[in-house]
Amino acid sequence: WTVTQTPDWVTGVPLTFDGSSSTGAAGATPYQWDPDGDGVYAAPTASTSQTITYTTPGTKTVNLKASDTDSPVNVDTFTRNINVVQSTDIGVTSSVGGGVFRGGTPGLIQSIVSNNSLATANTRPITFTQTIPSGLSVTSVSAPGWNPCTTTASLVTCTRDTGSLAAGASSTIAISVSPSPSGPHSVSSTATVSQLGDVVSTANNTAVINTTITKVDLTATLSHAASQLIATGTYPYTLHVSNVGDAATGGTVTALVNLPDGVSFVPAGSSGSGWTCVPIHDDLNNRDQVRCNRPPSSPILAGDSAPDVTLRLKVAATVPAGTITPTVTVSTTAGEDTDAFGGTNTASDPTDVIVEPDLAVTASHAGDFVVGAVGTYNVTLANPSVLDATGPSTVSYDTPTGLTVHGTPSGTGWDCAASTSTHVQCVYADPVSAGQSAPALTPLLRTTRPPTTGGRSASRFLQGSPSSAGCPYSPRSG
Repeated sequence: WTVTQTPDWVTGVPLTFDGSSSTGAAGATPYQWDPDGDGVYAAPTASTSQTITYTTPGTKTVNLKASDTDSPVNVDTFTRNINVVQSTDIGVTSSVGGGVFRGGTPGLIQSIVSNNSLATANTRPITFTQTIPSGLSVTSVSAPGWNPCTTTASLVTCTRDTGSLAAGASSTIAISVSPSPSGPHSVSSTATVSQLGDVVSTANNTAVINTTITKVDLTATLSHAASQLIATGTYPYTLHVSNVGDAATGGTVTALVNLPDGVSFVPAGSSGSGWTCVPIHDDLNNRDQVRCNRPPSSPILAGDSAPDVTLRLKVAATVPAGTITPTVTVSTTAGEDTDAFGGTNTASDPTDVIVEPDLAVTASHAGDFVVGAVGTYNVTLANPSVLDATGPSTVSYDTPTGLTVHGTPSGTGWDCAASTSTHVQCVYADPVSAGQSAPALTPLLRTTRPPTTGGRSASRFLQGSPSSAGCPYSPRSG
């Protein structure tokens, strides 16, 4: 009778003993097996085969006893000795190049398959698998000495022939992957190696990688200090770029500033350590832009900010009064920027533009006016804007019925010669600087009787500011 197993009898691999060439009594159970060779036979059976798996090496003895139904009974015993060798111990370790993956940057899973046996090459074919988690995609597999590997979205499988991995030798399988910037933050991958009959140690047949896909998350702000911009003026804007992610930038960081119509970039005086800023034109949208690049050699570290950039922007005389809004968008050429940590890639900075000073007048008096008496009325002309009023500036006022102008209104630098008994008109010839006021103007008014104008008393006209009391004083510059 024979034993089936090729090429060697190895521990952990089932061996089938075939005694079909033996004959026994028909219709009976004439066979008894002694798989351990210890003389103890199992119960009679009709089977002419026996399958045994040995877990230890050495010389093994198997006995087969066959009997018939003659009288007396004839019994034959067959003995087979085989040499079982120890199966090789195949193990695997696995790691990630750099310890972690970076979103948008090529990564590497490296697994090492080892033959831990001291004297025997692998006794059976080896199968290696590596799971590929969501967030990673395989770009290539390098496995010298292995048969061509197969790859799916979630698994890499490689096989190696019997005897191809020498005792004490190891083989590396390198799987190049592309980590997605939008993938999960935490990932896990399992490497498994198997060889039929590897019963020496199963603990080293699996290696698990638990790691993260670190990500860049850029955010930008654009700001200016001036409360108002004056047409024809040049003003500094501050560009601030920070990285709120957990990975440093690896590619070139680009901040693209879109300029409103009539606003241009002034390179002189613009600066930012590590940044290079140049004016460009967006032909598609027909607008001017400023492109600021920061090279890979000056990365923005995780949780850190790049040095601020000062951009000097000039407002043309053709820009009308109103609001202009420059915007900025920040990105990286490596495609690694994400919004995983709440970063905002775009920002805007609305800015008021004025083309002439915005003068304001306030008026006040003390106490009530008495019929027949003269009251003092204090008028202040202010320039709260950022643009100087070059002058002359004119304040005019028609008195309501019941009030007349007493004498000529007075105030340092004021010319009120054009005033009449019912109309105050005063001119201040000197400039009123931005944020300053002209000297106070003091017209004297005589009350002839309690007047009304539009259903409101004259005293109401003389209280508070123009917006709250309807003061008819009208400032005018130039």
